[in-house]
Amino acid sequence: MADGLEPSRMTGTVFFYAGFRAGLLQNTTISSQYSELTDKALPYEKGYVRMSCKIGNNGIVGRSGCKAGRRTMKIAIIADDLTGASDTGIQAVVRGIPAAVRLRADGSAWPERECVAFDTDSRSDSPETARRKVAELCEKLLPLDPGLVYKKIDSTLRGNVGAEIDAAYDALKPDVLVIAPAYPDNGRTVRDGILYVDGVPLHQTDAARDPKTPVRHSHVPTWLGSQTKRKTGHVSADVIKRESGAAAERIRELVAGGCPYVTFDAECGDDLDRIVNAVHASGLRALWCGSAGLAGALFGRQGRSPRDGRMAGIGEREPLLLVAGSISERTRNQLDRIVRDGDVAGIELASSRLLQVADEEAEIGRACGQVTAALREGKHAALFLSSRADEIERARELGARLNLDAKAVGRRLARALGNAASGLIREAGVRKLVLVGGDTTRGVLLSLGFDELELIDEVESGVPLIRFGTGRPIHAVTKSGGFGDERILQRLIHYLTGG
Repeated sequence: MADGLEPSRMTGTVFFYAGFRAGLLQNTTISSQYSELTDKALPYEKGYVRMSCKIGNNGIVGRSGCKAGRRTMKIAIIADDLTGASDTGIQAVVRGIPAAVRLRADGSAWPERECVAFDTDSRSDSPETARRKVAELCEKLLPLDPGLVYKKIDSTLRGNVGAEIDAAYDALKPDVLVIAPAYPDNGRTVRDGILYVDGVPLHQTDAARDPKTPVRHSHVPTWLGSQTKRKTGHVSADVIKRESGAAAERIRELVAGGCPYVTFDAECGDDLDRIVNAVHASGLRALWCGSAGLAGALFGRQGRSPRDGRMAGIGEREPLLLVAGSISERTRNQLDRIVRDGDVAGIELASSRLLQVADEEAEIGRACGQVTAALREGKHAALFLSSRADEIERARELGARLNLDAKAVGRRLARALGNAASGLIREAGVRKLVLVGGDTTRGVLLSLGFDELELIDEVESGVPLIRFGTGRPIHAVTKSGGFGDERILQRLIHYLTGG
């Protein structure tokens, strides 16, 4: 008999939240008398799809006639880059759900965790390649039967959002695809369908100048409409802030009217909670799609509360290496702050030299020599790509001469930076890192030979502490290049080193 079932009380038909392709069934809500199942036979109050099950003396029997057992992977997160996978997965960890991130989705040796976040590394791919990667991952997840699937998208809509949500929708066949990119804790809000970053419309921010996947529209439904042929509806803040019944009815109206994709306004964390409540009240089978903000609201319904407080700093002072591949203005301001304050030696890499085979080795050697000298003196060191306008233009021109588009240039630079950093980590014995940017973090991990990491805690909103390796593991804090105020790197270094 499945854990937690009492046949004398549990007779008749309920809905077991399992199985991606269980089919369309009537909508119902599990009554309070079954609440004890939340963490047992029904790990989550609302999983991805529902399957009609008969309960009798032999426990729950699914449509296939097989007795339902406990699944290892209860939450599967599909993200297009590594920082996104990490900052979303950590939302599970702080709610007491163990989580890991997998850099390869090849279906072999996946970690046995209740939550696994998969990085498809598809943000800079062509739409066709991104679609294929997500579709293939969904197919590999089917036999594992996670209770909930979450499609992570960038909170500034970079990447192949349309292609990837189309692939997930086609594979998992929900009634509605819920799209909420807002992340109020990190300054991402949506009002009247317009996405703002710290109060500035998206198309006026760094996202519009992203060298690989620039975003030209601030209006979320319009941007999605340019990437998918499916109709998109929108639920405004005014509706969301009413009782959940009004928003639920609006969602049902949109889906009935031929809009399977529904976007939502959200200006605060409470709005994200309201969205989750409204979708559940709608009775529709939902595929959730959004930033780490929506994930936090959704995972918060899974029967456990966020932990109180954050971990204390994880050790005594020792030299630390910071590696940044992001060239955003925000990252540049953060780097300038720590270098200007004198606690960190800043070593800049010229992107144009890294792109030339004749110069790459010498440029890496020069920079690594300076980093090694700083670490030996007991100083922290920051290795980063130049974000000077003239250097960016030289790299762009050189890439064009080499028949490399912006995405290919980005991949080559991330690989070079990862190789440089991994060499320093091995030779200098660095055990604590701050990694800025998803491509950078991925490049460093793969260069070191790791394709899986453990999520430990959330240092600041959307900024996870990770661990990888055995014996003397390496601890690292990772963050998106677009996250944080001017002093965030200073705080992260203090967290890792105690000073």
